[in-house]
Amino acid sequence: MKTLKIFFFAAIFSFIFSSNAQAQIIDSLPWFKAPGNFLTPKILDLKAVYTLQSPRSVIKKSTSMSIAGKKITLPNKVKELKGPITLKRGGNCYELYCARTKSCGDCALLWRDANGDRKIQPRKELRCVCKSGGDNCGIKARKVDCQ
Repeated sequence: MKTLKIFFFAAIFSFIFSSNAQAQIIDSLPWFKAPGNFLTPKILDLKAVYTLQSPRSVIKKSTSMSIAGKKITLPNKVKELKGPITLKRGGNCYELYCARTKSCGDCALLWRDANGDRKIQPRKELRCVCKSGGDNCGIKARKVDCQ
């Protein structure tokens, strides 16, 4: 009976802490709740699927980042990308980067691989975030030659 009580309390204890940790991560990353802010949407199809060119050179290995003075732990599916990045679909290539403004000069490009396919759906999976304020930055795109 004593081992049953210990098991019961351990199960409740682990559930409480795991649900709090997950809630903190979701609350700290509100950018993926709304569609991305693309300033040049007509250049590429935002609902299409693209491949990331040279993923090894653009994906940062960081597991946390500082936003608005707070250190935030990034979930496993969220990666910080060193911009600009090049996306390819068919024979066309597009360069995407964060638009810097007067109020924010240090934007970070984040990619959340929602379905784990290692391909990018720009509208659902890409966001630019201002590191100093935590607000959304705009994403710009331009068509480039494929290499």
